[in-house]
Amino acid sequence: SRNPAFSAHVGLIVSAPTGSVSEKNEDGTFVHYGMQPGSGTWDLEPSLTVQGKGEVFGWGVQASYVDRLETANDSGYRLGNRFGATGWVSARVHERVSLSARLAYSDEGDIEGHYNAGHNHASPPDRQANYGGQRIEAGLGANVTVGQGLRIAAEATLPLHQDVNGFQLRKDAVRKVGKALGLPDSTHQRIPFPGPALAARVHCLGFRPDVQR
Repeated sequence: SRNPAFSAHVGLIVSAPTGSVSEKNEDGTFVHYGMQPGSGTWDLEPSLTVQGKGEVFGWGVQASYVDRLETANDSGYRLGNRFGATGWVSARVHERVSLSARLAYSDEGDIEGHYNAGHNHASPPDRQANYGGQRIEAGLGANVTVGQGLRIAAEATLPLHQDVNGFQLRKDAVRKVGKALGLPDSTHQRIPFPGPALAARVHCLGFRPDVQR
């Protein structure tokens, strides 16, 4: 249903496996699972969005789910199913400017199956158990209308809770901590392992080879 003050929308997307899942390194081995551009499976993606809008304030909630319909793609694995929910409020502070706040939750399963050809096991992104998990993020945004209808929007997000599967790199907040501690860019900007989270802990503990190992 839809009217100026309230609307509800139900969506259902069937996603075809058009993205590649066979990208490889120069040595012929598969790249990290997360670097493959597609899922390689047929996916079903239902969603529900409800939102309202007044003269000054607006609000909305949305829930969505990604259901992988196959047990494995052509490369031998399957991405985890994913549930997402988000809620937001907005306020019009000027005829051309509005501000928004958003809270988002996601829960994604780890990868099932295994590459069916040569691949590496040298770092956490090479292992299926190191994908997915639960996250809660908060976001603050601004929306500005310029000229005759040109709209510019920006949002900054901050992770509030992360319960990830296995070993994963935390989001950008930990990089900022590493930079504030004076760690060199080569440390807090690197891809794990060991990653900036561990490097920051080692720095705080002092030089201890047993911890670094």
